[in-house]
Amino acid sequence: MGEKLDAGAICTRLVTFAERTMPVNEAAKLMRTHHVGSLVVVDDTPATCCARCAPRVCAACR
Repeated sequence: MGEKLDAGAICTRLVTFAERTMPVNEAAKLMRTHHVGSLVVVDDTPATCCARCAPRVCAACR
């Protein structure tokens, strides 16, 4: 246990992702095809800076 590891030694550089609207069976196929245990789920709805200023950016968050 004396050997030190850096994040690059254990992290995954290629990320498999699925859109939020993707059916579960398609997401499962992606996971099986890419041999991964999880997916990053992305959503294309516009982001806001924080909960209190949705849907605009408030002065505190600029």
